[in-house]
Amino acid sequence: MKKNNFIKLVMFFICIYTCNSCIDDKQDSTEYSLLNQNFILMLDTIAYDYNSLRPAPNSEHLEKRKSEYAITVYDQFINIQVWENSIIKALQNDVSVPNEKYISLYNKSEKNNRKNINILYIKQVGLYKLYPTKDSSIMRKSGFTGHIKFSEILHNEHIALMVISIRDNVKSGIEKLILFEKSGGIWRIKNEIELSIW
Repeated sequence: MKKNNFIKLVMFFICIYTCNSCIDDKQDSTEYSLLNQNFILMLDTIAYDYNSLRPAPNSEHLEKRKSEYAITVYDQFINIQVWENSIIKALQNDVSVPNEKYISLYNKSEKNNRKNINILYIKQVGLYKLYPTKDSSIMRKSGFTGHIKFSEILHNEHIALMVISIRDNVKSGIEKLILFEKSGGIWRIKNEIELSIW
């Protein structure tokens, strides 16, 4: 009888843990929906032709596309305040679209919500194969294509913004502020603003 009660207690704690994991996943659903709906657009497919997320002008064009391109993804959504001055300046200086609502979103949003990224939830990646940054062995392989980092994603029901850092090894890279708008239940890129290039 005691053994039976012990098994029931263990099952109870497993159910509690599983339910908590489900709640966390639901809280992240906006972030992963947005990433899945825009991943290829944010990264571009230029790597398919050059095996580099940031090919140099003299990069050699691949004669044949590979079946997959390995990239690493930093394991957390980075605190967006790292880019605060650049974001505000970019939004104020960009006149191509009205950015008041994005400035308001940035100013009103709670920040520093550093959460782990589960790359298994990012599924719509084309020919890219995602690896966690902590798997540093992938960076030493000849097929390594580059590295990406995502900031935390600030959003309400209609708009969102985030920063993405894209680099080829450590040689060159770009950081972009990306503005999104939700239309028909789909997150679409409204605008991209370069914050830095190296």
